[in-house]
Amino acid sequence: MTPLQVEFYEDELNIHLRSAPSSVHAGGSKAVKDDPNKRLIGKRVLISGANPYKGAKGTIKDVLVNGEASVMLEIFNESFPRKFMLKNLYLV
Repeated sequence: MTPLQVEFYEDELNIHLRSAPSSVHAGGSKAVKDDPNKRLIGKRVLISGANPYKGAKGTIKDVLVNGEASVMLEIFNESFPRKFMLKNLYLV
């Protein structure tokens, strides 16, 4: 008999999110256009932190310069996005 090699991997990687540093001040209209957190729009996330939605999954619909994200949760009868801080979200 020959020994078998088995490789384990995860289908979903949990990556902790945090607000990306912005070199632009939040006062002008250029800050909205150059917000580095805009790249997260459309990504699937898992909610963490001390809140009633911990463990729920959703999709980021919008992000704000102050580090908040509007997330459309994938739970029953949820018809509008909820706001969460990026530090309480994980990419899945």
